Amino acid sequence: MSLITNLSAYYKLDGNPNATFGSNNGANGGGITYGPGIINQGGVFNGSNAYVTMPPATDFNFGSSDFGVSVWFKRNALSQGFILGQCNSAGGNPSASISIQMNGANLLEVNIFQGGAYTPIVDTTTITDTNWHHCLFTRSGTSFYLYVDAVLKTTLTLGSWSNNNSSNYMSIGRIGEYNALYFSGSIDEVGFWKQSLIPYVSALYNAGVGLAFPFDPNPVGPINYLIVGGGGAGGSSNGGVGGGGGGAGSILTGGTSLVLGTYPIVVGSGGTLNGNGIDSTFNSLIAIGGTHGRYYGDSGILTGGSGGGGGGYTSIYIANAGTAGQGNFGGVGNQVFPYNSGGGGGFTSLGLPYLGDDGGAGGAGVSNSISGIATFYAGGGGGAGGNHISLGIGGLGGSSIGGNGGTSTSAFNALGLPGAANTGSGGGGTAPYDGSYGGNGGSGVVILSYTTGSVTATGGTITTAGGNTIHTFTTSGNFIIYAGNANFLTMFDN
Repeated sequence: MSLITNLSAYYKLDGNPNATFGSNNGANGGGITYGPGIINQGGVFNGSNAYVTMPPATDFNFGSSDFGVSVWFKRNALSQGFILGQCNSAGGNPSASISIQMNGANLLEVNIFQGGAYTPIVDTTTITDTNWHHCLFTRSGTSFYLYVDAVLKTTLTLGSWSNNNSSNYMSIGRIGEYNALYFSGSIDEVGFWKQSLIPYVSALYNAGVGLAFPFDPNPVGPINYLIVGGGGAGGSSNGGVGGGGGGAGSILTGGTSLVLGTYPIVVGSGGTLNGNGIDSTFNSLIAIGGTHGRYYGDSGILTGGSGGGGGGYTSIYIANAGTAGQGNFGGVGNQVFPYNSGGGGGFTSLGLPYLGDDGGAGGAGVSNSISGIATFYAGGGGGAGGNHISLGIGGLGGSSIGGNGGTSTSAFNALGLPGAANTGSGGGGTAPYDGSYGGNGGSGVVILSYTTGSVTATGGTITTAGGNTIHTFTTSGNFIIYAGNANFLTMFDN
């Protein structure tokens, strides 16, 4: 969804009370005038009789569904007054649906009404200045959220609460038809949505300068992406049996067009303690984490981005599988003495099987330059060498980023090494004997890139190279698109 999706009504208040979006035009009341707003003009309210009022409409009927309200306001004086709200001329609770006000304690307060009852949701910090502030109030599921200047102030969960569907006027500058508690100051950019606005809090606030309707509903981009899942851990040793190399996480690449909004990024961690790597995600795309290397006592055969290598024993020498189009199988282990193991699958090639007394090498990764520097990703982990009697050599990690497998020593086991961080590479399997875990899988990464100046966005570590702006996410976070280009805020507000 975008900011245009499920928008009910929007009022820019640029010299008139008409609906910028929707058909429910407002009407001027009392001594309202128009002056400087947060974007172009806004309504100026005198605190005694000025307001804008809109006839009853389903635009303002929210019931038990998700909804959101966004409004900018600027006080003239420290008096109590309603920024907007809906009710009858007597101010009766059953006639009201929602109200937003500065209360007598200089706190921003939202009231939601159900039948004859109402519940206040109140800011935690007083507002005593005369600067512009942004209020965003939204429902998502059974919870209500109040944001002031893009900061979450209050959350309240009310279960089956259903707002009144009022048949009375909605007003800006006072509460509905009630002839009291007028707002003193300026109000601008008032919007009502029938969807949660949580993904768009930062976009609407836009670093304190607001966001001009129509919010650029057209797709922006292309946004190029590299999504790498976490690598699987190398298999542990147990007794005389070594562990297989961990499989690499899968890789997704391509380009997509997006609209304004917040896009959650999940960066999958590498597997630990015989564990699989975790998936990385962006915009419904999922790069699958790699599976762990097989180990003594392992059961079943798993599928991941790439498969972990087989351990060296009768029951677990077969490697884990990869996902078609996203990775490859690991190599098989030696089911008889010296029980050396196969390498984990890499993105480009299969993990290699054991060779003689040595562990199999991890499959190769692939090079990608989206970050501005050619970098290898998704190499498989090397398998463990044979036990201490044979002194088998551990397999090499794929593309020098997968963890090397453990090499047997007369002191028994040697640990497998971890896959390189933020490459999605598999960890190396540990050689016999002592039950030690294999190397951790390398964590994943998500990298986004677009032509510099074509998009205004935040999130991750931001760099530039070759005419592109690059957002690198080594931990989970949000990619937030504010505008389609640097001049967006003045393009539509004529």
